[in-house]
This record gives sequence, C-alpha cells and structure tokens, in this order.
Amino acid sequence: HAPTTLRDLLTAREEALPKSVQGTCVVTPRITRKMLESDAWRQTQNLTQSVDTLETLTPREREVAHAISEGLTNRELAERFQLSEATIKTYVSRILSKLQARDRVEIVLRVQRASRWR
Repeated sequence: HAPTTLRDLLTAREEALPKSVQGTCVVTPRITRKMLESDAWRQTQNLTQSVDTLETLTPREREVAHAISEGLTNRELAERFQLSEATIKTYVSRILSKLQARDRVEIVLRVQRASRWR
C-alpha cells in the first residue's frame, strides 16, 4: 500500500535507502508515483533551509526534534520525556518557529538532512 501518513512515509523511506544505495529496485512504479504525488513528498522537494538550522535549537529542542523524526505522536513524546502534552506542543511550536518549518514533516526532513552530514 502507498504511504499515507508521516510514519508510513518515513518507514518506506528508511526501508528504501539501503536498497537505493545498492542500486536495486526499491518500490514498484505505481507506489513510486503515489509517493511522488503525496503532500509529504512534495514538501521534501521544497526545503530551502540549511543543515545549520538545527543549531538554533536548544539541546532539549533538538532531542524533541529527533524524537519527532521517529514519527512519535505528541502523547508518545510526552511519555518519552515525562512531560505534559501541553509542554510538548510548546516545544513543537518553538521548533517549528525556529526552523521556519510549516509542519512536522519539515522538522523530520531537516533532522534527517542534518544527521546525514554529521
């Protein structure tokens, strides 16, 4: 099935990466087309921020951003960091603002981009 959620897209991308490096077929053309048509995929093509933008985050905000990149919900983030969901929402809002990101997908993509360059 085609990825429809952020978690599905991240899982598909994670599974595809080692195969794509080897030059093997990753997904069928039908699935590839659906991925390319998805909003999340389109957003990956529109990123203009540099890798350095994660440096504008506090250490805790970076921890939360990395956890967001795992596809965790606010509730799951709250449990992991032993914070309230309201506090997590504040962290997410601050991260979005500092990164000038439109949504969580952009946070994920920036974290992944920064991780590749470390």
